[in-house]
Amino acid sequence: MNGLFKKLRELLEKNIVYRVFIKKYRRYFIIGTISLIAVDIINIFPPLIIKETIDVLSKEVNITKIAVLSGLFLFVSLCQGVCRYLWRMNFIGRRLLLIKSRTLLTGVFTMFRNNFRGLARRCRKIRRVYVL
Repeated sequence: MNGLFKKLRELLEKNIVYRVFIKKYRRYFIIGTISLIAVDIINIFPPLIIKETIDVLSKEVNITKIAVLSGLFLFVSLCQGVCRYLWRMNFIGRRLLLIKSRTLLTGVFTMFRNNFRGLARRCRKIRRVYVL
C-alpha cells in the first residue's frame, strides 16, 4: 500500500498542473473539497424533513412538530447555502481573485461586448432584408 502512495506521489510531482497550481493552492482545494462533500451529505436531509412534515400533517395537525420541522428545514437550508458558498469561493472565486491582472477580465468582457455588437448589427441587416 505504501508503494502505491509513493507511485502516486511521483506521478503528481511530474504533473505540471499539480506543481504549478494544486500544490500552491492546496489549502483552498481542501476547504473546497470538504465543503462540496458536506453539501452533498446535507442534500439528503431536506426531502426527509419534507416527508416527515407531510406525515405529521396527514396524521394530525401538531403545530409544535411543524414549527420544529420548519426550523430544522431552515437550518439545513442555511447550512447548504454556507457550504455552497465556501466551495464555490474556493474552487471558482479564488481563481478570479488570484488573477493579479485585471486586463484578462477586461479583455473577456470586451470580447463579449464586441461579439454582442456584431451580432446586433447582423440581426439589423437580416431584419432589413425581410422588411424589404
